[in-house]
Amino acid sequence: MDCRTLELRLLSADQIKNVNNFSTMDVYAVVSVSGGADKHKFITPIHKNCGTHPRWNHSPFTFTLDDAALNQNRLTLKIKLISDRILKETKIGKAVIPVSQLLENSGKDNIPYVTYTVLRPKEKPQGYVTFVYKFGEKFWAPLPVQPKAQKEVLEQPRSLMSMPHPQAEYEYSSLLHLSYGYPLQPQAEYEYSSIVQQNYGYPIQ
Repeated sequence: MDCRTLELRLLSADQIKNVNNFSTMDVYAVVSVSGGADKHKFITPIHKNCGTHPRWNHSPFTFTLDDAALNQNRLTLKIKLISDRILKETKIGKAVIPVSQLLENSGKDNIPYVTYTVLRPKEKPQGYVTFVYKFGEKFWAPLPVQPKAQKEVLEQPRSLMSMPHPQAEYEYSSLLHLSYGYPLQPQAEYEYSSIVQQNYGYPIQ
């Protein structure tokens, strides 16, 4: 299949919600792309005592994208902002951007510098994130192999045989050994296919 890379460096967030009651926030971000085979999640360094204006200085995050999924608008970039706390981490908000929109706005000779709205858990906008990104040239990679069917054991009780098989989490180019809790049950190796999701972001006007 045809692929291309997306390199992204998150620069900052501003005017985000202060979710700490008695202390200054320490903020980091989790960056991922949903809807394709690449399930990597990248985490920025924690900006200590930054409050509502975190800044980051990190190496670019690199995602490998299925070009067909990209052109069909199935890929979504997600940037989740989190307040790092001793007892419990708290979600601040997230930016959700169609990757196809980034491709449309990208140029060959420059690295786009963009700002998108941060949405609170109830979809209320508050704050924004700024990042730079760059798409690579197309290249070819082999298609992921479809998972093989698992045979049922006839000796299993009917009530257990009727139960749905547990679903595996998906990750690009990786193998996971699954078993269903029966000592004599043979294991099968699975390779992963993609999960399609779609959300939409709200760029700053």
